[in-house]
Amino acid sequence: MEEKKRISVSSLVLGIIGTVFAFCIPAVTYGCSIPGLVRGIKKRREKNCTAGITLNIIALAVAAFNSLIGILVTLKVYSSEKGDADSSRREE
Repeated sequence: MEEKKRISVSSLVLGIIGTVFAFCIPAVTYGCSIPGLVRGIKKRREKNCTAGITLNIIALAVAAFNSLIGILVTLKVYSSEKGDADSSRREE
């Protein structure tokens, strides 16, 4: 019984850590929330791990959105810098 409780608590703690870091460092979220989600799903039938599973899913969704926005902003900045370099060459 004690092991089942530890697994549900660890899933919850990993979900909390993942949620905190989802906005600023998505890599930490991936490292915490994926194992937390797996642990919670494995023991879902034996122990109520709903809070841990829910937090891990939310953290992963926010981190994925944050990563996507970061990629899009990086591509936009890169393309605008490349366009500026091309236009300065044409002016010469």
